[in-house]
Amino acid sequence: MERLKQAFLNPPAAHRPAPLWVWNDLMREEQIARQLIELKSHGFGGAFVHPRPGLITDYLSDEWFRLWGFALQTAKDLGLKLYIYDENSYPSGFAGGHVASQLPDCLATGITYTVLEDVRKLNDEALVKAFSCTRKGETLTIIKDLTLYPASEWAEHGDQFFVISQVKPRTTGWLAGFAYVDLLRPEVTECFLKTTYEAYYEHYGNDFGDSIPAIFTDEPYVSSSGVYGEGDPSLPFSYWLANEFDKLQGYSLLSHLPCLFKNVEGAGFCCPAEKVRYDYYSTIHKLWTENFVRPVSDWCEKHNIAFTGHYLEHQWPFAYASNTSPALQSHYEYHQWPAIDMLLSNYLRDTESHALTISIQEIRSAANQFKKERTLCELYGAGGWDSTFEDYKRMGDWILVNGINFINQHLTYSTIAGARKRDHPQSFDWREPWWQEYTQMNDYLGRASYMLSQGVMQQRILILNPSTTGFLIPFEEEDGSLFTNSETDAIRHPDMHHFLETLQQLANHQWDFDLGDEHTLQRHGKVENGRLRVGEQAYEIVIVSGDMKNMFQSTASLLDQLMTSGGCVMACGEPGSYIDGLQDELAYQVMRDRWETAASADLLIGKLQSRLSQRLTSTSPWATGVTHMRRVLDDGREIYFFVNHNRNAFSTTLTLKGTCMSRWNLFTGLVEPIAFEAGDGHLSFELSLERNQSAMLIIGTESDEISKQPVTPAKEAALVLTTVDSDTLNMLPVSYCHLYSKGQTYNDIY
Repeated sequence: MERLKQAFLNPPAAHRPAPLWVWNDLMREEQIARQLIELKSHGFGGAFVHPRPGLITDYLSDEWFRLWGFALQTAKDLGLKLYIYDENSYPSGFAGGHVASQLPDCLATGITYTVLEDVRKLNDEALVKAFSCTRKGETLTIIKDLTLYPASEWAEHGDQFFVISQVKPRTTGWLAGFAYVDLLRPEVTECFLKTTYEAYYEHYGNDFGDSIPAIFTDEPYVSSSGVYGEGDPSLPFSYWLANEFDKLQGYSLLSHLPCLFKNVEGAGFCCPAEKVRYDYYSTIHKLWTENFVRPVSDWCEKHNIAFTGHYLEHQWPFAYASNTSPALQSHYEYHQWPAIDMLLSNYLRDTESHALTISIQEIRSAANQFKKERTLCELYGAGGWDSTFEDYKRMGDWILVNGINFINQHLTYSTIAGARKRDHPQSFDWREPWWQEYTQMNDYLGRASYMLSQGVMQQRILILNPSTTGFLIPFEEEDGSLFTNSETDAIRHPDMHHFLETLQQLANHQWDFDLGDEHTLQRHGKVENGRLRVGEQAYEIVIVSGDMKNMFQSTASLLDQLMTSGGCVMACGEPGSYIDGLQDELAYQVMRDRWETAASADLLIGKLQSRLSQRLTSTSPWATGVTHMRRVLDDGREIYFFVNHNRNAFSTTLTLKGTCMSRWNLFTGLVEPIAFEAGDGHLSFELSLERNQSAMLIIGTESDEISKQPVTPAKEAALVLTTVDSDTLNMLPVSYCHLYSKGQTYNDIY
């Protein structure tokens, strides 16, 4: 406990925030040293060296590594950690162009389609497959494969033609003039590791795991030719991928390509279109995991450095859309420090929920199941120069209470000269007028991160993650337009609002739950004593959402074993009837007959209350946005962290198990007494939180030294608005004002 108190007062560097420190200039030693001193003196624990547009020093050159080594030595002298960022900008995998230049036959390519009536519009050079087809109402039927026929003869076999065309690699200045690479290919990952990871290890391997704790990968994904949705919508495809599909699935992908885009019929298809899509995304998932995610993880494990960084998690539950890596939760097993990102600053400003609800539950669940030491979030990016401390605390609290314990600010720029100032502002640096005050924020975040890295969560409820439901959905919408990458469409296709509502209701009622990824369950799930064990967690109740339209056969077997051993499975709504991509209504009905069913999330909460006791009882209804985390320390004490993201203040009297408690002030680092009533092994206390306020408590079962010692309460630090008078002329940008001009009044002008 004494160690905990000392680390809480002054969190160690490894637990303090570390920004993406942008090298976007001709870097010099004096500049590097000065900037690291600024970071150290303002509460940061280190930095991720992040190459980014504007960089003049050659990436991965001898000069690059000389300067990186100077930065490392300076960081060591200052007691900071220095982290590797594995790319020149992003997305990771192309090594600033080196991989594409060495493997020009492994560039990312894709396919798209059109239905032609005029064969004169055919692009012969891009042709992959062509079929004659006919349409009756909404049903499109494939008649004959015409790929090897001259286009001049197509009319003999029909008057409409389903044409699938290749989307060639797209070069771009963002990728150093090259195209993105196909990360499904094992030789691409091998080249990327050799070019980047092994180069860093050759220079600084002796510091891996100590002064260099982790390496960060940024948004690697399976591309269909461009980056970040450039070009027409398309699906990842190569003839190499088609060959791997054939070996894994036992039938020809080329002959079934129309099924990826639409719910087509055809005498030549060996299985329904939904099954083809399921097998296609399952193949991508397997190749992505085995040929990129695991090799990088294994390399990091072997070289004593943590693999961290994040994917394109914002697009869930998309399995497609030009850039993706399907079923993301299953990949977090392979990261020593799993990570996500959360951008902008408006989130949670006017609402109590967030679009990343699923993603952050996924990463927290994986961390619980595999006892991950750290979970990282790249935070605040593109928040704007007008973002505020209120934004930083609100967003920081939200990710912390939902399972993150490492804050990675986006960004700290070496320079904001010229166009650089418009590159995803704001910047956490010495140019900001609030730079001195930001030290308080880093101390706050560091203390919270340290405390929420201690102990373990003990969850009792598992809700199955319906990630493979997206595998069944065709690439084209009902109205015939192709899917986009927008966040709105990601929530709407497939429809997941029942699942999201269930998650929100579980959080609102303060239930302890994790998400269960089916790939993870397939590898690690087992039934023990009426509970479903996944790694370090043993769940008493499993929930199946009505939005779960597909289920692995292995998952169905686990649920059957759980029910047979006396466990409990609940269904919320009407789950679908697909097993491994094939509709099996009878098998699903047999399962559903054994489950407890609830028509809505509200009714589900009632069923949970009849099965499990709440760890917290409240005299007032919980408000949406009031959330807590509970962690159990090795000595049996419990950490409770409460956060209020509701737009109103919240007050209640809480009762929980324990006989003593103390308040740990995240702003001052001091341990303070708190009024409570104890009796019969429980204690009650008043919890009052203003909007965006938090509270951290430690609960014990016997009177301990901390409770006995008189501690002077310290007031929580507050932000103060100050009137500033200047005795010299200055420029003050006024973002919003009332303008009075020529007798006219213009209110709230930007």
